[in-house]
Amino acid sequence: MKEITERKQFDRRVILYARILASAAAAIAFTVYYVKEPHKYVWIDYAAPFILCMFFTAVLVKCIPVIVEGISPKSTEPPAVDGRTEKHMRIFIAIIVGSLLLHVLTMNIGVLLFRQTHAAYRNSGYFTLLRTAWMKSNTDVQHYLDIAEHWYVSDGEERLYIVFFPMFPLMVRGLNLIIGNSYASAQVINTVASSLTAGITYLTLLPDLGRKRSVCGAFIIQILPGAIFMNSPMSEPLFMLFSVCVFYFINRKKLVIAGAFAALAGATRSLGLLLAVPIAYVGIGETTNCIKSGKPWKKSAAIILLSLALSVLGTLWYLEINYTVHGDPFKFLEYQWSNWHQKASPFFDTARYMLNRAIDIKPDSINTIISLWLPQLTAIFVSLFIIGIFSKRIPAPQLALFFPYFIVAIGCTWLLSAVRYLAALLPITTALASVCDKPKNTIPLFVLLSMLYIGYMLMYMKRMSIY
Repeated sequence: MKEITERKQFDRRVILYARILASAAAAIAFTVYYVKEPHKYVWIDYAAPFILCMFFTAVLVKCIPVIVEGISPKSTEPPAVDGRTEKHMRIFIAIIVGSLLLHVLTMNIGVLLFRQTHAAYRNSGYFTLLRTAWMKSNTDVQHYLDIAEHWYVSDGEERLYIVFFPMFPLMVRGLNLIIGNSYASAQVINTVASSLTAGITYLTLLPDLGRKRSVCGAFIIQILPGAIFMNSPMSEPLFMLFSVCVFYFINRKKLVIAGAFAALAGATRSLGLLLAVPIAYVGIGETTNCIKSGKPWKKSAAIILLSLALSVLGTLWYLEINYTVHGDPFKFLEYQWSNWHQKASPFFDTARYMLNRAIDIKPDSINTIISLWLPQLTAIFVSLFIIGIFSKRIPAPQLALFFPYFIVAIGCTWLLSAVRYLAALLPITTALASVCDKPKNTIPLFVLLSMLYIGYMLMYMKRMSIY
């Protein structure tokens, strides 16, 4: 009893210090941002960044107790529910089949929407419609397929494609040896990845949410608005699959396997590198528990180090490709800025330029405001709201990922894909699934998400500013 009391007192102190540190860091970051170029903006321009910074900090402060308690020794017990039982595996297979049907359904809904909104294609064949509908020309789909066919090059316009990570085009390139068509290969990969993502999501959420809510989570992850890109030849399905697998193996304390999947995610998207955070988080908890309980801890520490070393291999491979092709491991940063006008910036500054464009109403900007700036602003603030409201229902390792992921993904000088990036975050799916305990909550949520999904898909098919 005395040990438990002392542990609680220690946790309270850690929570207090962590909250003070988080608040101080936010205040310093915003102050530096404000005074760095005092004549660049008028005072009203700082309102949206200030609100976003404070909102983010408030959510982080609210989540700190969950994160601190999650790393304490009592959190290291095995999951109460074993997702490998025969019953759950039958559900897992059923979810994969259902997800496959949902994927085919949504893909064909997109084809119908495209056909109805483009009169020139109404007499086209099905496969022409399918390819044209989901190959939106001003997105990255063609770039991935070009890499798959020609790999990375050092000259011409295709030299810029070094900014795209290699795992997805490499898999397309490999499957092309059998199929011989890059678009078809990409869609086969993404169909399989989407279905497996749903199934693994169910098994991952099962220990924390139970069967009914985990089943809902498996389908929620596929009908978030940004999940329309799971039907497009993009890297999202693969990235989401690898990310969910990381948490699946974290739950089962198989950190080395989690590190291997983090490496695959890191070779698929730049944000995959951040999956090292929840691995380190759980690993520190494991080692701390061993030390406090008097058990040997060196083996646990070695496993953590091995897992973290594995987790960064995908990113290191990408940097090696940059060096081999361009002689500079960070060449992609140069091209991201020179061609896409993107570089790292304070995440709260994103709210400034998005809001400025959202309120700059002109006849030729209405479509862009409706399809680009307002959805992104909404996704940014709503995702924080969801995490803040349901923080106690989200596993601590997932919360450990959310905050650095949000800072990096949203912290960009010309962000066009916030809706897509945030859809890949498992904590958001977990939070939404946690309310699906009764039909009165589940049905309205699925109706709302379905309407948002179809609406977002319609804007994509109308070739509005969806990226």
